[in-house]
Amino acid sequence: MEPPKTPEEGYHLTEDLVDKAISFVADSKQVAPINLLYVLLPRRHARAPSCAQEWSDKYKGQFDEGWDVYREKTFARQKEMGIVPAEAELSRHDPDVAEWDTLSADERRLYAHMMEVFAGFMEHTDYHLGRLFAFLKSIGVFENTVIMLISDNGASSRGGPTGSVNENLFFNNVKEDLQRTWITSTRSAIQPLQPLCLGLDLGG
Repeated sequence: MEPPKTPEEGYHLTEDLVDKAISFVADSKQVAPINLLYVLLPRRHARAPSCAQEWSDKYKGQFDEGWDVYREKTFARQKEMGIVPAEAELSRHDPDVAEWDTLSADERRLYAHMMEVFAGFMEHTDYHLGRLFAFLKSIGVFENTVIMLISDNGASSRGGPTGSVNENLFFNNVKEDLQRTWITSTRSAIQPLQPLCLGLDLGG
């Protein structure tokens, strides 16, 4: 099935799948109102996020303090929101993950950018799921719908502790290169469906 437009024209698979999901629900409501809709959004979401630049630009600089500080801020916010008990203690720092302050300036720049793109991609996903939910409300079935959001086991260890922009490097035993990673990941924030990082699974 040919996509309605090219990546250069702004095509993104998530948007297309939600468009199709809305169309399928509309059709199904006419002939089989009680039905199951299974929407499998791209597996790239967590393992290799990519998004148009305007989404990642919203998060520019928000991760410059690094994953250690962000982890503490997130945990404090979870307490404020009642997600975790007030007396809960933050787990120890994973010894296999480099402390942010020990990274070079180039590494910090790269990893902060990766986190910006991931955050932008997740907001992009959330926005398009919101379109689907809004449609369900518009046809009066939202309150009578069970919605389950599930995911797999997250990042892949094939990316190693530093992440990867090309999983074939792992399979061919090719060492990651920071400069190549930065160039590719910078392009990924701009061009939809380009790979960004495969599993910064121990870090950000």
